[in-house]
Amino acid sequence: MSDFPTGGSPSAGEAQALRARYIRHRDALARLAADAPTPQLADAYNRVHAEVEGSIARLDQLAAGVTPTAPGTTASVPFLERIPTAESAAPVHPARLGNDTGPYNSPFDGTYEPLPEVPASQTGARVVVLALVGVLVLALIGYFVWRYSAAGGAHPQIVEETAATTTANVPPPDGSSTAASTTAVPATVADALSVTPPSFDYGVVRKGTRKTQKFSIQSNSNDAVPIKIGRSQCRCLWFEHPAAVPAHGKATLTVTVDGGRAKAGQLNETVQLQMKDKSAAGHLDVTATVK
Repeated sequence: MSDFPTGGSPSAGEAQALRARYIRHRDALARLAADAPTPQLADAYNRVHAEVEGSIARLDQLAAGVTPTAPGTTASVPFLERIPTAESAAPVHPARLGNDTGPYNSPFDGTYEPLPEVPASQTGARVVVLALVGVLVLALIGYFVWRYSAAGGAHPQIVEETAATTTANVPPPDGSSTAASTTAVPATVADALSVTPPSFDYGVVRKGTRKTQKFSIQSNSNDAVPIKIGRSQCRCLWFEHPAAVPAHGKATLTVTVDGGRAKAGQLNETVQLQMKDKSAAGHLDVTATVK
């Protein structure tokens, strides 16, 4: 294969231009070989690089008046005999040229170096550390659960609903009369407890929502009055109160209307406070409109 596109011997100007093109290709191949992703591709670049080097050497021989060697051989042409130019001064990566035996040109034999073994002492230490961390996490979870339970146990008892109540039916909008179902309420004169306010209207309570109101309980007895509240007819009232009211003292009763449990319409309930023997101790009236 001829080194010259037109065949034969080029003129001096053509040889110099051709040599410059060869040098640019040689430098580009050197950069490609240095950046090759695989040793096989680097070897291919190096082979072409060697052919380009041979062509440049033959051009140098032609310029020096020496008969060029046959293509594919460059051993008889020393590198120092080439004509120095600015392009030929560019450095070439030494690990990518010729018959280099560096790590990039070494053939892959299909074997891998084994990974270093971890000493048994280090493995045991890691297991111990992981076990300690697990125990610490479990201890923290148990501590927070205990604190939450202890804090929750200090709250007053919440009774779900009340009994002994009075419910009044609201007349229908067409004006027809309906009978009202009532339960007798003991006279307030005999009550050992008085509630303030004695009645409260919660207004509109939407379905699925709740409304809460606090009431003050005043003891009229010379002794502490244990109180108990049963269920309401609507089964939609929730109560929070102390176990007893001190003699001539006060306590707080919290009543919550649960719109999720109450039936739509007018709600009228009389909440009866009872003592341990189920005798009446006081009462209050609750009204609301559930929608």
